[in-house]
Amino acid sequence: MEKSTHENKELRKPGMAFLRFMIYVIAFVVLQALLDFVMREIVPKVGLKVLLNYEAYIRITFWIIIGYLLVNSFAKFVYWSFRQRYEHPEASMIESLIKILGMGSILVGVSGAISGGAIGIALGGFMGMVIGFASQQVLSQALAGLFILLAKPIKIGERVTIGNVKGVIENITTLYTHIRQDDGSLVLIPNNSVLGQKIVKLEERA
Repeated sequence: MEKSTHENKELRKPGMAFLRFMIYVIAFVVLQALLDFVMREIVPKVGLKVLLNYEAYIRITFWIIIGYLLVNSFAKFVYWSFRQRYEHPEASMIESLIKILGMGSILVGVSGAISGGAIGIALGGFMGMVIGFASQQVLSQALAGLFILLAKPIKIGERVTIGNVKGVIENITTLYTHIRQDDGSLVLIPNNSVLGQKIVKLEERA
């Protein structure tokens, strides 16, 4: 009975996460309309026109905060959806990828919307390039980590030699594979380096 109750709770989690995401979407639409109304109708009438000089900064802050909540809630929905089929490490890796891509997209969109027109397009493109170059290594490692977890060339708990590092795989995170060596030291190998090296699986010690 306990197991059945636990399973039902697990099955409900994607639905609850999606409901939270939709609440944030509705909140964004309502708050955006309210912000427009306040800045256009209320602020000029109450003698706070000085706030209009900071309107862009207010909107940027609003978009980033709501965008962060939207990305995180959607990533959590995807996480619980994948947890129906995969273990926590695989689902967590996908969740992290969505967060990285989502926040990058928000920053590019915000930078383009601030300027508007041709300047906004150019600025958005430039910001996209900057963010792309800055996150290239991170995304490369995250995608490599996701491949490792899904294709399973190595698994947590296995004893392996990767390059010149020998030990037991303790964890596979978004960016690094953790290997505990025989002397107790912990080595973190970038996931894309793991895929580029020779992997030797060793017999478990008796």
